[in-house]
Amino acid sequence: MKHFLHVCGVVGILLNSIMADVVVSCKPLYFVVAPLIKGVDTPKLLINHGQCGHHHHARPSEILLIKSAKLVVWNGSTHEPFMSKLIGSAKANIKVFDETDGFSWLSPNEVIKKLPAVVGALKSVYPECDHATIDANAKVFIEELQKLHEKTQLQLQPLSGKSILTTYPVLTYFANAYGLVVSGYMMGSPEESMTPQRLRNVYKVLEERRVIGVIKDHHVPINVVQNLVQKYKLPILTVDTEGVDIPASTRGYNILIERLAQSIVKWAQ
Repeated sequence: MKHFLHVCGVVGILLNSIMADVVVSCKPLYFVVAPLIKGVDTPKLLINHGQCGHHHHARPSEILLIKSAKLVVWNGSTHEPFMSKLIGSAKANIKVFDETDGFSWLSPNEVIKKLPAVVGALKSVYPECDHATIDANAKVFIEELQKLHEKTQLQLQPLSGKSILTTYPVLTYFANAYGLVVSGYMMGSPEESMTPQRLRNVYKVLEERRVIGVIKDHHVPINVVQNLVQKYKLPILTVDTEGVDIPASTRGYNILIERLAQSIVKWAQ
């Protein structure tokens, strides 16, 4: 009997460890949601091992986590196709952070635009006594995002108007926010291979010497880019747009944008 109760206790602990009221699909969305419910709860992060959402395959524990959640915040089927089947079986309230672009969170101003909808979804999960805390957290977070935007603008001001080539269009929001120009990208997404038309466009950009260098996503092997641009002797920068090495915390978003800005400024010097 004691053994049975011990086993039941262990099972209960394991189940509790994979259950949560709020589940977020990836690190950047954790960085947005966590500050909003600080002092109320901690969101559960689904992908926490550096794998791209495009290539991720759901684990049994992740399926249970989705099914147990009251709210799931994710990036949409374009960026996280594996989530589509999971969402179909979930009883939770579902919130897509951005219906059209899974990387809009790379601009603090875009995050500010999305916050009212996220705050509303969070309030639907927690009792009314927690709503004032969520509202106060949102106000503080918006002020932090505004300061972060102003700081990043100053950092990147010397690069305003400079053109770059990227592996994916993921940096578009960040580039547009801070005056960089994305003159072309090699692939539309991690699922795509480089088409002849896109290759012609890339070579046209390279031949015209319109770019200061190439910024590649950390998921893309370096040899793919090197083989393409080696004769042009352009500098290549690898960036982590998803905060893979950043701990899941309420300060994660600031760290993500600060690191991205610092790495681009240093690379372009």
